[in-house]
Amino acid sequence: MLVYLFRQGRTDDFAITTDVTGRNIPPVTSSTDWLFVEALDTSIFATPWHIADFQGVLRGLRVFGYYILGADC
Repeated sequence: MLVYLFRQGRTDDFAITTDVTGRNIPPVTSSTDWLFVEALDTSIFATPWHIADFQGVLRGLRVFGYYILGADC
């Protein structure tokens, strides 16, 4: 699955989405600005950021089209 990584401004908050534009990622605050970082192919992509349940992230992507990762992930 091809997914797209976005970062919220200069924070450590990230979102992964199936939408290349990132428009489906809801704002976290009224001033949220999601910035594109890179495209990732999950079939060849190693589990990132020590996420304990990356399969849960993939399930969220399939259901909602996006998944928000906070700085504590």
